[in-house]
Amino acid sequence: MKKILLISVLMLTISTFSFAADFEPIIMTLTAPAAIQYEFDGSNLDIPLTVDGTPAAVWLVITTKDKGD
Repeated sequence: MKKILLISVLMLTISTFSFAADFEPIIMTLTAPAAIQYEFDGSNLDIPLTVDGTPAAVWLVITTKDKGD
């Protein structure tokens, strides 16, 4: 029983001396207008989207308002 207690105290003491760097992730920033007007006439649409910061996979979801199916 004394060995288990001694080992536990030693492990706890050793772990208190661990050093680590502060976690500072790079923030990803997406910049786009809140709404884009499109007339649904078949013309090309340019969506100004800017991605800054860390690289990642991004899904672009487009919803239509008052245009039915």
